Amino acid sequence: MAVAGYMSDMLSFYKIDDGNVSLVNEYFTFNPQVDLKEGNHGVSMRRNGNTLDTYIDICSTESGFYALYWGSNERNRVALSYVQAFNLKGEFIKGYQIKEHIGSIAVDEERKLLYGINIKGEPSISVFEL
Repeated sequence: MAVAGYMSDMLSFYKIDDGNVSLVNEYFTFNPQVDLKEGNHGVSMRRNGNTLDTYIDICSTESGFYALYWGSNERNRVALSYVQAFNLKGEFIKGYQIKEHIGSIAVDEERKLLYGINIKGEPSISVFEL
């Protein structure tokens, strides 16, 4: 079984085999521009106005994962979104540029369609061909 997760500037892929979980692949954003604070329990990350909004959502399918990536910050919001496709091993397959600012995705691999919730203006659902 394969699973994926994201947090801020990191996208991670794991394999679960006989109850054992192992990391198989990770992707990090270059220079996410976050504030780091050292405390009693280690280092924590804090967002600021220049922090990049990177991995926003992830959709799993039978053949892999699709990750929604923005790559902009709240001070310089770009009206584009990017979707990255990965296989079950967490290997990058293909990227898509979406000319809308979407906040969540779903994928129908059989029909080769990507659904995105358009968050600019009045929320709506947009459909894109893969």
